[in-house]
Amino acid sequence: MQKPPFSKILTLLDNTEKPNIELGLNIAKYHYKDEFEEHFGCSVEDYEDFYEGFLKNVEDIFEIRNLDLSNKGLKKIPYFVFSLVHLEKLQLNNNKLEILPPDIQNLQNLEFLYLNNNRLQELPAEIGKLKKLRDLYMANNQLQVICPNIFQLKILDSLYLNDNEISIISKDIYCLRKLYTLNLSNNKILTIPIEVCKLENLKELYLEKNKIRTIPKEITKLRSLEGLYLSNNQLRIIPDEIGDLQNLQELHLSNNKIRHISYEVGQLKKLQYLYLHDNLLQKIPKEIGKLKKLNYLFLQNNKLKLLPKTLKKLKKCRIYTTGNLDLILSNKLRNYANIQFNTPNY
Repeated sequence: MQKPPFSKILTLLDNTEKPNIELGLNIAKYHYKDEFEEHFGCSVEDYEDFYEGFLKNVEDIFEIRNLDLSNKGLKKIPYFVFSLVHLEKLQLNNNKLEILPPDIQNLQNLEFLYLNNNRLQELPAEIGKLKKLRDLYMANNQLQVICPNIFQLKILDSLYLNDNEISIISKDIYCLRKLYTLNLSNNKILTIPIEVCKLENLKELYLEKNKIRTIPKEITKLRSLEGLYLSNNQLRIIPDEIGDLQNLQELHLSNNKIRHISYEVGQLKKLQYLYLHDNLLQKIPKEIGKLKKLNYLFLQNNKLKLLPKTLKKLKKCRIYTTGNLDLILSNKLRNYANIQFNTPNY
């Protein structure tokens, strides 16, 4: 019997009837293994395992709303995915994807898209047509720029682009007015454009492990910010305007070149975690003693010779420090039981 053409396989698999899908897989297994893998980006066996484990138990595969294809070794996204028009959550983490096809625009109901840990170098313009998208995860790829069409996603609230090769934050970032979390850590960013400070709903801003030298004074506009992460950069000065971030709970400034901390930090009444270790600080402003909710204060590996007596007011705060303790504790802070001087094990 002459084997059917490969186009027949595609017709059978592009079908809602389970017998047709199973027939298509069986034919492909015996006659078209190489062609199948080239077309779908996965082996017939992997596709079959996926079908047996999930699709076979679904009444109508095109009614699927949550699809997890993570850790499948995929080089391409199987084409049937783009027929799942009711899909709301698509997980493709930890694969070998190099291209996100324009067909992604078919998934008009998609709200969550996970593409972490792949080999993507760019995104298609069609990404901007996913008007219901709320969370976009693109960490640990090979992106060099932020796709400009992302800025068309008006209701996006979480954008993860950490661990890429991005050097510039586009000024169009301000278009993402609903953004709640922005993660651009571990890239090659040199500056924070003032447009970032127009994201008035932003609660978490991750910019660790970049090459940032300054914090714009316009940071004061981020009144909703709860977490600011700027460790491992090249910061030297923290602007006084930092004190305007009244909702800030975590401030990470470790591993920079900071010599001075503004007394305005004492205005951060909700602050719970303050990371200042591995800088060039010679003194700490006494106003830190006003931070009644502070739980952890990291000061180790600076050039401190004295700590302010006002730290005794921090009843629940654990302070970490290193150096010449005889000098650091010369003001007899050792006598205050509420302060614990330790060096944490990282």
